[in-house]
Amino acid sequence: MSFAISVALLAAVVAVTCALPGTVLVLRRQAMMSDAMAHAVLPGIAVAALWSDSPTSPWLIVGATLGGVVLVAGTEWLRGLGRFTEDSAVGLVFPAFFAVGVIIISTRVRHSPISEHSVLMGDLNIAALSHWIVGNIDLGPVDAWIVGSVGLVTGIALFIARRPLSISAFDPVFGRSIGLRTRLLHYVIMTLVSLTVVVAFHAAGAVLVVALMVVPAATALLFTRSLGSTVLVAVVVALVGSQLGFWLAYLIDAATSPMMALLDGVIFLGVWLVTRLRARA
Repeated sequence: MSFAISVALLAAVVAVTCALPGTVLVLRRQAMMSDAMAHAVLPGIAVAALWSDSPTSPWLIVGATLGGVVLVAGTEWLRGLGRFTEDSAVGLVFPAFFAVGVIIISTRVRHSPISEHSVLMGDLNIAALSHWIVGNIDLGPVDAWIVGSVGLVTGIALFIARRPLSISAFDPVFGRSIGLRTRLLHYVIMTLVSLTVVVAFHAAGAVLVVALMVVPAATALLFTRSLGSTVLVAVVVALVGSQLGFWLAYLIDAATSPMMALLDGVIFLGVWLVTRLRARA
């Protein structure tokens, strides 16, 4: 498998995997939770990096996922006090998490290839270099299989929970009135978001993964009215944006992940303009 095809494949897998939980966050009006989660997993990554030199180590996945769950628990606890709204609670918790993670990485794990830049910005080109080879068969980048596995789990979870997710997203008051376990649903969603951020950080970085989560879903919501159609359109937008972004970056020798995020934004603006023009016609 050629280098360009490897990166294009990894870009597509990362984009689709990020778009799936991002759709739920946007529908639940919690889009910026992805930003908080992307920063909150940093302490877990940093602590796990003390015992691992590899950015693909499973310990990093475990540590960062726990960091995301702790963020959710912390924000829920602050909200439970009755003095803070959800956005205030998130704003109080995630900067502290992020600061702790940066301090640990910059002072305690200098011997490791894991750095502030690799965690925050990622690099699809480097991530695509490591391939899974069975015999003489090249199965593509290892990261594509790792990220794709999380995407598959997320997709299955969204399919199984599609009805309670739809109800809680479009009418949360009704959901609580019929006995939906909204708190459990919230923790499941946030765990999936945390896990997605963790497995995607090596390729896309904790900063750019936010754009890959939110923008395709926001684009889909411009003209969709159901959870299923929103997920489907978001996945298509993510695929198109990832491939246009990669090949354009490849042609002009630019950074791949930022170009993917930029193309997602261009697609959003294009769809928004079309919907506005149609509304006025």
